[in-house]
Amino acid sequence: VNVDTTEYLYEPSMTEILDDLIPISLKTQLYASLLDANASEHGSRMTAMHKAT
Repeated sequence: VNVDTTEYLYEPSMTEILDDLIPISLKTQLYASLLDANASEHGSRMTAMHKAT
């Protein structure tokens, strides 16, 4: 099997791209976890109120 290895040219450089994407990714993951926690708390409250009536 002949495997062709191709290098791609990134512009801006791969380092610059990662320098921009990593903080965005971390912020997005943090925001998603906050949304998940909020939805979980809301669901727990709804369940508690449903059982109380």
